Order: sequence, then C-alpha cells, then structure tokens
Amino acid sequence: MYNVSPLQLVGLIVALNLTIWGLVLTILKYAARRYGDRPAELSGSETPETALEKVPNSYYLETDFPNRRRFLGWGFMVRGNGVFYMGASGLYFLRYATTDPLYIPYRYITGIDVGPSGRAKTGRLPMLHINWQYRDMILTSFIAVSRSEENTRNWAAKIREHLKK
Repeated sequence: MYNVSPLQLVGLIVALNLTIWGLVLTILKYAARRYGDRPAELSGSETPETALEKVPNSYYLETDFPNRRRFLGWGFMVRGNGVFYMGASGLYFLRYATTDPLYIPYRYITGIDVGPSGRAKTGRLPMLHINWQYRDMILTSFIAVSRSEENTRNWAAKIREHLKK
C-alpha cells in the first residue's frame, strides 16, 4: 500500500511530538501572561510527611470556573497522580515527580461536595469537588481520593470537620 521507511516514520513521530509540545508551551505562556505568578498565599510549605492525613494514590483532574471552563493558572492546569493531604493550614496535592504542591488554604474553601467528575477520562469516578474563592475568582477543584464513593464521602466529612475548627 504505502512504502514508508522506518526513518520516515520516526521523523513523522518527532515532528508530531514537537508540534504538540509547541502547543503546550503556547498554552502555558498564555496562562502565565493572563494570571501571572502564583500568589504567595497560594504557595503552601507543608509536606506529606508533616500532614495531618494523606492519601498516597490520588488523582487531580482539574480546576474549573462555574461555567466549566478550565482554570489554567498557577500550576492548576496539569492533571496527574500524586499525594492528596490535609495540612494544618490547607489542602494540598503533590503530583508525583514534582516538588511544588497545589495548595488551597482553608480560609478560601467555601464548600466540599462529592460527585462524578463529568469528564470522559474519569467517568463516574467519585471525586471531591472542592469549591473555593480567591479574590474575584470562584473555582472548583476535582480530586479523586478513592474509587469508593463511601471513602470519598468520609474524606469530605473529615475536611468539613476541619473547616469548622
């Protein structure tokens, strides 16, 4: 059918990879221009070792605005597996192979819900819906702490209890 050499195939794969990374870098530059550097109050210093409680195999999906448009700033754009943990001052998610966790201080959290992600990749996986507000932005972060809805609801209850303190 087509006479394609292995070298041509490798060249096509490299070109496609470079194109994709070019697009990713363009989006990151756009987010940096739009939102600037991460504010100091959203840079927590606690580690999983000092956490009150933690879930080692969690999944961070995304952070959205109320109209379901994704928030692209301050590292909240990148999905991934990692460690979700409760610190003394807020909630953290540290993606594997990174050193800078996502951090949501308790004072900005307006509510915790449990429900499906509504995304094709995660399907009906029960997720924590962490509702929070920073300045004029109303946001919801989606984090899966367990495949079990009961365990996810238990985590939501723990966080709600901590918010009352």
